[in-house]
Amino acid sequence: MVHVVPMNFGDSSAATVARIYFDTVWRQHGAPMKIVSDRDPRFQDTFWKELMRLMGVKVAMTTPYNPRSDGQAEHTNRVEEDMLRSFVEDNPESWDLYATNVEFAINDSRNDVTGFTPFELCCGVSPMSQLDIFLEAAQLHSGRRKGGVGTAHEWASRFSSQLRDARSKLELAQRRQRDAFDQRHTQREYAVGDLVWIEAKHLTEKLMDRALCRKLSKRWHGPVAVTERFYSDLQRRCLRQTEGHRWRID
Repeated sequence: MVHVVPMNFGDSSAATVARIYFDTVWRQHGAPMKIVSDRDPRFQDTFWKELMRLMGVKVAMTTPYNPRSDGQAEHTNRVEEDMLRSFVEDNPESWDLYATNVEFAINDSRNDVTGFTPFELCCGVSPMSQLDIFLEAAQLHSGRRKGGVGTAHEWASRFSSQLRDARSKLELAQRRQRDAFDQRHTQREYAVGDLVWIEAKHLTEKLMDRALCRKLSKRWHGPVAVTERFYSDLQRRCLRQTEGHRWRID
Protein backbone atom coordinates (compact mmCIF):
# COMPACT_ATOMS: atom_id res chain seq x y z
CA MET A 1 0.00 0.00 0.00
CA VAL A 2 0.98 3.61 -0.53
CA HIS A 3 1.09 6.15 2.30
CA VAL A 4 1.49 9.84 1.46
CA VAL A 5 2.72 11.82 4.47
CA PRO A 6 3.34 15.59 4.25
CA MET A 7 6.39 16.61 6.26
CA ASN A 8 8.54 19.65 6.87
CA PHE A 9 11.79 19.25 4.97
CA GLY A 10 13.54 21.36 7.59
CA ASP A 11 12.70 18.74 10.23
CA SER A 12 13.41 15.47 8.46
CA SER A 13 15.88 13.85 10.80
CA ALA A 14 16.06 10.10 11.36
CA ALA A 15 14.03 10.54 14.56
CA THR A 16 11.28 12.37 12.65
CA VAL A 17 11.21 9.67 9.97
CA ALA A 18 10.96 7.05 12.71
CA ARG A 19 7.97 8.84 14.25
CA ILE A 20 6.24 9.01 10.86
CA TYR A 21 6.95 5.31 10.36
CA PHE A 22 5.30 4.44 13.68
CA ASP A 23 2.34 6.77 13.09
CA THR A 24 1.58 5.52 9.58
CA VAL A 25 3.11 2.14 8.77
CA TRP A 26 3.53 0.38 12.12
CA ARG A 27 0.19 1.61 13.49
CA GLN A 28 -1.72 0.09 10.56
CA HIS A 29 0.40 -2.87 9.50
CA GLY A 30 2.67 -3.76 12.39
CA ALA A 31 6.41 -4.31 12.12
CA PRO A 32 7.69 -5.99 8.95
CA MET A 33 10.42 -8.61 8.88
CA LYS A 34 12.51 -6.51 6.52
CA ILE A 35 12.63 -2.92 5.26
CA VAL A 36 14.27 -2.20 1.91
CA SER A 37 15.04 1.49 1.39
CA ASP A 38 17.24 3.66 -0.75
CA ARG A 39 20.53 4.98 0.60
CA ASP A 40 19.11 8.14 2.07
CA PRO A 41 21.27 9.32 5.02
CA ARG A 42 18.26 9.03 7.34
CA PHE A 43 18.05 5.28 6.71
CA GLN A 44 21.79 4.89 7.22
CA ASP A 45 21.72 6.82 10.48
CA THR A 46 22.85 4.92 13.58
CA PHE A 47 19.62 5.84 15.38
CA TRP A 48 17.44 4.29 12.66
CA LYS A 49 19.54 1.13 12.35
CA GLU A 50 19.62 0.56 16.11
CA LEU A 51 15.88 1.19 16.43
CA MET A 52 15.13 -1.37 13.73
CA ARG A 53 17.52 -3.84 15.36
CA LEU A 54 15.69 -3.51 18.67
CA MET A 55 12.40 -4.20 16.87
CA GLY A 56 13.84 -7.25 15.13
CA VAL A 57 13.50 -5.67 11.69
CA LYS A 58 16.21 -6.35 9.13
CA VAL A 59 17.39 -3.25 7.26
CA ALA A 60 18.50 -3.57 3.63
CA MET A 61 19.60 -0.96 1.10
CA THR A 62 19.00 -0.93 -2.62
CA THR A 63 21.92 -1.22 -5.02
CA PRO A 64 23.31 2.25 -5.83
CA TYR A 65 22.93 3.55 -9.39
CA ASN A 66 20.56 0.72 -10.24
CA PRO A 67 17.07 2.06 -11.02
CA ARG A 68 15.62 -1.45 -11.05
CA SER A 69 16.28 -1.79 -7.32
CA ASP A 70 13.69 0.79 -6.33
CA GLY A 71 11.85 1.13 -9.62
CA GLN A 72 8.41 0.50 -8.13
CA ALA A 73 8.87 3.19 -5.49
CA GLU A 74 10.22 5.67 -8.03
CA HIS A 75 7.33 4.95 -10.38
CA THR A 76 4.83 5.52 -7.57
CA ASN A 77 6.56 8.77 -6.65
CA ARG A 78 6.29 9.99 -10.24
CA VAL A 79 2.58 9.15 -10.33
CA GLU A 80 2.03 10.99 -7.04
CA GLU A 81 3.92 14.02 -8.30
CA ASP A 82 1.94 14.10 -11.54
CA MET A 83 -1.34 13.92 -9.62
CA LEU A 84 -0.39 16.59 -7.08
CA ARG A 85 0.98 18.83 -9.81
CA SER A 86 -2.33 18.76 -11.65
CA PHE A 87 -4.15 19.62 -8.41
CA VAL A 88 -2.02 22.62 -7.42
CA GLU A 89 -1.19 24.32 -10.70
CA ASP A 90 -2.28 27.71 -9.34
CA ASN A 91 -1.15 27.21 -5.75
CA PRO A 92 1.76 24.74 -5.43
CA GLU A 93 2.11 25.31 -1.69
CA SER A 94 -1.29 23.70 -1.06
CA TRP A 95 -0.22 20.23 -2.22
CA ASP A 96 -0.51 18.74 1.27
CA LEU A 97 -4.27 19.40 1.24
CA TYR A 98 -4.67 16.78 -1.49
CA ALA A 99 -2.36 14.10 -0.08
CA THR A 100 -5.27 12.14 1.42
CA ASN A 101 -7.17 11.96 -1.87
CA VAL A 102 -4.06 10.97 -3.80
CA GLU A 103 -3.26 8.18 -1.33
CA PHE A 104 -6.80 6.78 -1.39
CA ALA A 105 -7.03 6.93 -5.19
CA ILE A 106 -3.75 5.04 -5.65
CA ASN A 107 -4.62 2.36 -3.09
CA ASP A 108 -8.06 1.92 -4.65
CA SER A 109 -6.69 1.65 -8.19
CA ARG A 110 -6.68 -1.79 -9.82
CA ASN A 111 -3.29 -2.99 -11.00
CA ASP A 112 -3.17 -4.23 -14.60
CA VAL A 113 -0.70 -7.00 -13.72
CA THR A 114 -2.17 -8.42 -10.49
CA GLY A 115 -5.79 -7.56 -11.23
CA PHE A 116 -6.22 -6.34 -7.65
CA THR A 117 -6.11 -3.02 -5.85
CA PRO A 118 -3.56 -2.41 -3.06
CA PHE A 119 -6.50 -2.33 -0.65
CA GLU A 120 -7.59 -5.80 -1.77
CA LEU A 121 -4.10 -7.27 -1.53
CA CYS A 122 -3.48 -5.80 1.91
CA CYS A 123 -6.94 -5.94 3.52
CA GLY A 124 -8.77 -8.47 1.39
CA VAL A 125 -11.38 -5.95 0.27
CA SER A 126 -11.57 -2.46 -1.19
CA PRO A 127 -13.26 0.01 1.16
CA MET A 128 -16.59 1.37 0.00
CA SER A 129 -16.79 5.12 -0.42
CA GLN A 130 -20.03 6.31 1.19
CA LEU A 131 -19.76 9.83 -0.21
CA ASP A 132 -21.41 9.09 -3.56
CA ILE A 133 -24.30 7.34 -1.79
CA PHE A 134 -24.61 10.24 0.61
CA LEU A 135 -24.67 12.80 -2.18
CA GLU A 136 -27.49 11.01 -3.96
CA ALA A 137 -29.54 11.18 -0.78
CA ALA A 138 -28.48 14.76 -0.14
CA GLN A 139 -29.78 15.87 -3.53
CA LEU A 140 -33.24 14.64 -2.55
CA HIS A 141 -33.18 16.95 0.48
CA SER A 142 -31.42 19.90 -1.10
CA GLY A 143 -34.11 22.29 0.12
CA ARG A 144 -33.47 21.48 3.77
CA ARG A 145 -29.79 22.34 3.95
CA LYS A 146 -29.57 24.64 6.95
CA GLY A 147 -26.89 25.29 9.53
CA GLY A 148 -24.54 22.41 10.21
CA VAL A 149 -26.45 20.12 7.86
CA GLY A 150 -25.85 22.42 4.92
CA THR A 151 -22.18 22.79 5.83
CA ALA A 152 -21.79 19.01 6.05
CA HIS A 153 -23.42 18.60 2.64
CA GLU A 154 -21.11 21.19 1.11
CA TRP A 155 -18.02 19.59 2.68
CA ALA A 156 -19.02 16.10 1.51
CA SER A 157 -19.79 17.38 -1.97
CA ARG A 158 -16.42 19.11 -2.21
CA PHE A 159 -14.50 16.11 -0.84
CA SER A 160 -16.31 13.67 -3.13
CA SER A 161 -15.55 15.88 -6.12
CA GLN A 162 -11.88 15.97 -5.14
CA LEU A 163 -11.80 12.19 -4.79
CA ARG A 164 -13.31 11.66 -8.22
CA ASP A 165 -10.86 14.21 -9.58
CA ALA A 166 -7.98 12.33 -7.94
CA ARG A 167 -9.06 9.09 -9.59
CA SER A 168 -9.26 10.71 -13.02
CA LYS A 169 -5.87 12.34 -12.54
CA LEU A 170 -4.42 8.99 -11.48
CA GLU A 171 -5.65 7.40 -14.70
CA LEU A 172 -4.16 10.29 -16.67
CA ALA A 173 -0.81 10.03 -14.86
CA GLN A 174 -0.65 6.27 -15.40
CA ARG A 175 -1.49 6.68 -19.07
CA ARG A 176 1.27 9.25 -19.50
CA GLN A 177 3.77 6.99 -17.73
CA ARG A 178 2.75 4.04 -19.90
CA ASP A 179 2.98 6.05 -23.14
CA ALA A 180 6.39 7.43 -22.18
CA PHE A 181 7.67 3.93 -21.37
CA ASP A 182 6.35 2.51 -24.64
CA GLN A 183 8.09 5.25 -26.62
CA ARG A 184 11.44 4.55 -24.94
CA HIS A 185 11.19 0.75 -24.88
CA THR A 186 9.86 -0.22 -28.27
CA GLN A 187 10.48 -3.92 -28.86
CA ARG A 188 12.96 -4.38 -31.71
CA GLU A 189 13.26 -7.56 -33.70
CA TYR A 190 16.60 -8.46 -35.29
CA ALA A 191 17.32 -10.87 -38.13
CA VAL A 192 20.51 -12.65 -39.16
CA GLY A 193 22.60 -10.29 -41.25
CA ASP A 194 21.29 -7.09 -39.68
CA LEU A 195 23.93 -4.53 -38.80
CA VAL A 196 23.71 -3.04 -35.32
CA TRP A 197 25.89 -1.06 -32.93
CA ILE A 198 27.05 -2.26 -29.51
CA GLU A 199 27.30 0.11 -26.58
CA ALA A 200 30.84 0.20 -25.22
CA LYS A 201 29.80 -0.74 -21.68
CA HIS A 202 29.01 -4.25 -22.94
CA LEU A 203 32.53 -4.79 -24.28
CA THR A 204 35.57 -6.11 -22.44
CA GLU A 205 38.59 -3.88 -21.91
CA LYS A 206 40.57 -5.92 -24.44
CA LEU A 207 38.30 -4.67 -27.18
CA MET A 208 38.39 -1.05 -26.07
CA ASP A 209 40.77 1.52 -27.50
CA ARG A 210 43.83 0.95 -25.34
CA ALA A 211 45.36 4.28 -26.31
CA LEU A 212 42.54 6.17 -24.65
CA CYS A 213 41.20 6.10 -21.13
CA ARG A 214 37.86 4.37 -20.76
CA LYS A 215 35.95 7.62 -20.25
CA LEU A 216 37.21 8.99 -23.56
CA SER A 217 36.69 5.80 -25.54
CA LYS A 218 33.99 5.48 -28.15
CA ARG A 219 30.56 4.96 -26.68
CA TRP A 220 29.43 2.75 -29.56
CA HIS A 221 31.28 0.12 -31.61
CA GLY A 222 30.23 -1.31 -34.91
CA PRO A 223 28.72 -2.05 -37.22
CA VAL A 224 28.00 -5.46 -35.72
CA ALA A 225 26.51 -8.26 -37.79
CA VAL A 226 23.90 -10.56 -36.26
CA THR A 227 25.10 -14.10 -37.00
CA GLU A 228 22.52 -16.19 -35.19
CA ARG A 229 19.17 -15.69 -33.52
CA PHE A 230 18.00 -18.40 -31.15
CA TYR A 231 15.17 -16.75 -29.15
CA SER A 232 12.73 -13.97 -29.91
CA ASP A 233 14.36 -11.67 -27.37
CA LEU A 234 17.94 -12.98 -27.39
CA GLN A 235 20.41 -12.48 -30.22
CA ARG A 236 23.97 -13.61 -30.75
CA ARG A 237 26.04 -11.01 -32.53
CA CYS A 238 29.57 -10.84 -33.82
CA LEU A 239 31.79 -7.92 -34.72
CA ARG A 240 33.23 -8.06 -38.25
CA GLN A 241 33.90 -11.69 -39.09
CA THR A 242 37.59 -11.08 -39.74
CA GLU A 243 38.14 -10.01 -36.13
CA GLY A 244 36.61 -13.16 -34.70
CA HIS A 245 34.94 -11.56 -31.67
CA ARG A 246 31.57 -12.83 -30.46
CA TRP A 247 29.07 -11.79 -27.78
CA ARG A 248 25.98 -13.31 -26.33
CA ILE A 249 23.77 -10.37 -25.44
CA ASP A 250 20.78 -11.00 -23.18
